[in-house]
Amino acid sequence: MNKTLLACGFIACFPLIAAADNVELDKELNGLDIETEVVGDTTTEAGPAPGGAGGIQALKVTNNGDVRASCRLEPHPSETAMTGSPATAIEAGESATLRLEGSYSSATIRAKLICEDDS
Repeated sequence: MNKTLLACGFIACFPLIAAADNVELDKELNGLDIETEVVGDTTTEAGPAPGGAGGIQALKVTNNGDVRASCRLEPHPSETAMTGSPATAIEAGESATLRLEGSYSSATIRAKLICEDDS
């Protein structure tokens, strides 16, 4: 019985795991060696916004290059209720987490990652 409950609980989490990958990310890396990974999706306590979803989408940005990079996330123009992240300096070999906050218009978040040489 406990194994069945555990399996059902695990299966119930699949939509939450899948939701974290619903990001269309354009990248403007300007020749920098940058790696990205979607690391989280946290819905707001109030729940999804009417006609869309609400919450915070997190993106781990790793600078694999040998110079400091300045990176920021900007929401797609259609994402009018979402705010981007301020520019974040990421040292060579380091990582940072950037977030898009607010309501988004569909199950897929559209954003652009812009990174520039900050040395």
